[in-house]
Amino acid sequence: MYMFVCNDEEFLDKLYEGDEMMNAFRKKVNDVLENIDVLMYYDRDKLLREGAYDDGANKKSLEIAKNLIKQKINIDIISKATGLPKEEIKTLQGAI
Repeated sequence: MYMFVCNDEEFLDKLYEGDEMMNAFRKKVNDVLENIDVLMYYDRDKLLREGAYDDGANKKSLEIAKNLIKQKINIDIISKATGLPKEEIKTLQGAI
């Protein structure tokens, strides 16, 4: 795995010429390295809002919030009870 200590792409091209598996591996490694900032950082709240990530607790909070909205409970109370941001509750309110 010389490629981890060598940053001379031309040399690596020659070294792994014809080796499809190593070239595919190099491509994957380079893709990861190019996107390392994105891969290492995520905004959990944003992912939850966008539905890209959802854990059981968040699903339950959304379900409770929807039920409270139907009961016409104040948004501040719903936010305190569920831990959801007021903006997200307002969005839910508009969808019901």
